Amino acid sequence: ARAATAQAAHLIDADLAIFAAPETRYDEYTSAVRREYASIAEADFRVGRSRILTAYLARPAIYRTATARELWEARARANVLREVDALSQPLTPRSLRAATGRDGLPPAFSVLGA
Repeated sequence: ARAATAQAAHLIDADLAIFAAPETRYDEYTSAVRREYASIAEADFRVGRSRILTAYLARPAIYRTATARELWEARARANVLREVDALSQPLTPRSLRAATGRDGLPPAFSVLGA
């Protein structure tokens, strides 16, 4: 059981390694996440994504293994905090287009049609 728990900790840390990527790579990742959830209205996406990320920040450590914490924790917290801050910024037509590639409405209602 202990070996399985250790293996799970390594797997979870590997899955969360993207949080500690260099800023530009992390920004690419956040854009990809937004595209994956493009059917979700921008305001709803921001609330949900912020809740998820804030839960990671509320933990004593994002990573479960000592090695991952030593290597990645500080940069991961900086990236996640930066994303939460960006998600909390007021919505504007420009930010909606930048985040979703359209005006933030479902495609059937989109003024831009894309």
